[in-house]
Amino acid sequence: MNENCDNKKNNGEETKKICIETINPLKTITEDDCFELNYNQDTFIDEVNEFLIKKITKNLDDFKVNIIVTCDLSINEDEVIKTLEKSLQYYCEHDKRIEDKENIKKDKNYFKIEKVGSDKNKNTYYVIYNCKRYIYEVLNNIEDYLGNCLSMSDDINRDSNSYELYYHGQDLSYDLSASIFRNKELLEHEKDLNSSVISRLPSNFPNYNSDLFNLVNLRHFSQPARLFDISYNPLIGLYFALASTSTSKLKSVYICFSEKDKEKYENDLDVIKLVCLTKLKTFSEKDGGFNRVQFMTKYKKILEKAYPITEQELNKIDENSLDQVFFVHTPLSNPRILQQQGAFLIVGRNQEHPENQNTKKLLKYFTPTIPIKDDVSDSKNLKLLDDKTIVYIINPEFEQTLLKHLDSLGYNKALIYPDLENIISYLVDRLSNNEN
Repeated sequence: MNENCDNKKNNGEETKKICIETINPLKTITEDDCFELNYNQDTFIDEVNEFLIKKITKNLDDFKVNIIVTCDLSINEDEVIKTLEKSLQYYCEHDKRIEDKENIKKDKNYFKIEKVGSDKNKNTYYVIYNCKRYIYEVLNNIEDYLGNCLSMSDDINRDSNSYELYYHGQDLSYDLSASIFRNKELLEHEKDLNSSVISRLPSNFPNYNSDLFNLVNLRHFSQPARLFDISYNPLIGLYFALASTSTSKLKSVYICFSEKDKEKYENDLDVIKLVCLTKLKTFSEKDGGFNRVQFMTKYKKILEKAYPITEQELNKIDENSLDQVFFVHTPLSNPRILQQQGAFLIVGRNQEHPENQNTKKLLKYFTPTIPIKDDVSDSKNLKLLDDKTIVYIINPEFEQTLLKHLDSLGYNKALIYPDLENIISYLVDRLSNNEN
């Protein structure tokens, strides 16, 4: 969320800001997606409509905006929100680029704008979301959050016990992305980056022959990698959301659903195939393109060294088989992984656009497809969960309270990062705050 959401005086009037952000894990918010305006009854609708014309695209999955409305304290927030809802609904129904008009016209609540809460400056935060694709919950306290997580796990596993739930905390304005895909230059030099760090600090990589171990170790010391962090523990996911140091105002926890029988381990061929991508350039923007034939030839030689693969299996491997995302259990040999109760999604190479991850394949882990039997149709949650992405959005009013409660339960920097420097930092901060 834009960091300029602060109360200020305007012509002697005290103002408030109404901040609205879209839930969309496919797309990170950018400056081009931000829109600020002063509320004026005569021009407001036209200004909003003009902005929506620019931002709504053919595919509503790509729609993401950040609208900040400044108005004086006497303005009724409901009036502003209703105007925005009408504008959004109108353009979804009438813009010729939108493909899903039928469903939008049938259901006037296709998109919703709902309140999250207010911050210490009395700015009010809302989210726009497609209620056919997302389940959105405001996170005000730990008790309700944990209760909802347990209830969700019970409902989804009522028949088959086939899903494991994991948790990922991040800023709401970010897309769901493995960190190295946020920087194309780093991705292009992924091999060099990994090799340079390992060669300079070999003592930190005692199990040098395990490429996955090395990758996990690099990631846990904050190096960008093609690993997407998740945790078994909902409180760890919440801690990472709250501990973010970005300027975004809204923080979130996404629920990841992993099918137990499809989970992978370190020595599985599917995992090794994706780990081997870190040993060569997966794309190049230089010299007029990238030779795919040469890439696959080099790749297969690397894979042969890493895994006892038969010639028949090797011949079956093509670019499409590398365009995958897998849940992987990693060795708990790193103290941080152990404390963070961590696991990962490992992200392969996007066949069509190698410079980007295949976000839609990653998103499948956050959008469960649940076989619903007639005899459990009375479950109020089960049908709601099917084919939805579940997002907990933290009420900014309670962020500090939540951090304090997590600390009282033992979830803090000293637990999450159990090295001398971070333990000292935590104790110094805690003692200094007690003094104050």
